Formats: sequence, C-alpha cells, structure tokens
Amino acid sequence: PDARTGTFSGLLDGRGDLVGAVVDMGVYSAINDNAGSTLPPALRSSSLLILDANMDPSVISQALKQGEAAAVPSWFETVSVPKAQRSVAALSGIELVKPNLAELK
Repeated sequence: PDARTGTFSGLLDGRGDLVGAVVDMGVYSAINDNAGSTLPPALRSSSLLILDANMDPSVISQALKQGEAAAVPSWFETVSVPKAQRSVAALSGIELVKPNLAELK
C-alpha cells in the first residue's frame, strides 16, 4: 500500500536498441520482504498468475507452487538475460515463458 509502482524509462538509439535506462523497482523489495507462505485469496481465485524475473527467485518459486496447488496457470516474463538466468531453477510449473532471443540462449 505504501510502495510506488515500478517505473522504467528507456533511451533507444535509431535502431531501437536500448542505450540507457532509469528504473525504480523498489516495490519488488516490498514484495520480496513480505512474501508469505500463501497467496492472497484474490490470487488463489484468479484465472492467471503472471510473474516476472524482477522478483527474487524464492518468491517466484513460492508463488508458482501456490498457484499450481490452486490450479491457477502461470506465465513468466524473463525481463533480462541476467534475471532470466537467475530465475531458471524457480520455473517449475510455468505454462508460458516469454523470452527474447538473447534471454532464450
């Protein structure tokens, strides 16, 4: 309730490649620090759980286990190569992963 929404502002070159960025992802610390052992009721009754690699892998893993137990399908956004790599071990039970070519390698 007291956290700001995550923000990303990117600067692209003429080819559309990322040159630089400024991010504020402090909200993920709140999620990571307050991740409990069960999903909130609203998430347990959702039709889809969407997670991204900005979260700590232990939070991702716990959320996926809870979603699977509640029969909620899960999708995962890899975000970046380093974050995708650190999250691989937590991705059991994912129904859809959306990597780009670099994240896929």
